[in-house]
Amino acid sequence: MTTDSLDSLDTLERDLARVRLDLDTWLAGSYAGIEDRRYCGERDASYEGWGTIESLLGRVFDQTLLSRLSEVSMDSVLFFISRSDESGRIIAWLSNDPLFSHCGHLVYDDFLFLCERAIVRPDDSCDYQLASCYRKCASLGRRELDILQRFFQKQDSYTRRVVLQVFQHFGLPQVVDLATTLWNTDDCEFAKLSCLHALKAVPEAKPMFHAYLQEYRDTFDVDAQEYRQSHMRQLLANPTTDDDPSSH
Repeated sequence: MTTDSLDSLDTLERDLARVRLDLDTWLAGSYAGIEDRRYCGERDASYEGWGTIESLLGRVFDQTLLSRLSEVSMDSVLFFISRSDESGRIIAWLSNDPLFSHCGHLVYDDFLFLCERAIVRPDDSCDYQLASCYRKCASLGRRELDILQRFFQKQDSYTRRVVLQVFQHFGLPQVVDLATTLWNTDDCEFAKLSCLHALKAVPEAKPMFHAYLQEYRDTFDVDAQEYRQSHMRQLLANPTTDDDPSSH
C-alpha cells in the first residue's frame, strides 16, 4: 500500500469515527428515557446523517477497503448496518436485485468477509440483513453454507428464521434438521410458522409437517387472528412457491 493510500485510509477511518460519534450522540438523545425501544430502532430512519454515513461506506465498498479497516472501524461499519436496516441501502436485503449494497459496489468477496466479521460479534440487526442477501446468489458453496449455519447458531430468532428461509429457497436437504432445531428451541410464534412453511416444501417431511401443524393449532388460537388464518390457508393449500409469508 502506498503512502498516499495509507493517508487516505487514515482519513477515512477518522471520518468513520466522527460519524459514529455523531450517531451515538443522536441515539442517546433520541432514546433518552425509552431505552427498552432503543434496540428495536424504531426512530432510526429519521436520523438526518444517513447520507453522510452511506457516502463513507460507499467509498469503503468501492475501494474494497473492508479487510484493511481497524477493528474499531469494522465495529462501526457493522453498527451502521444494524441501525439502518429499515432503509435497506447499506445492505440491500429488502430488494430482489443482485446488488449487495445501494451505497457502493460491495463485491462478493467483501460481502462474505463482512458476514464472517459479523458472525463473531454479538447478535445484532446486521446478521439477518446479511443472511437474507444469500437469496441473491445463484447457488451456495461450502463457504456460504458454513457462514449461514454459523449465523443459525447465534441467538437472534429472526436471524435463525431468515437462515432457514434461505435453505428453503434453495431446496437444500438441511432444511429438515434446521426446522426441527428451530421448532424445539424457539417458542416465538413466527419461528413456528417459518418451520411449517419450510417443512411443507419437503415431501419427505410430510409426517413431521402435520405433527407440527397440529401442535401449532393446539398452542395458538387460529381464529383469533387474521394473520394466523392467512397462514393456515397457505399451509393447507397445494404447494406453489417457496415464499415464506412469515418473513414479511
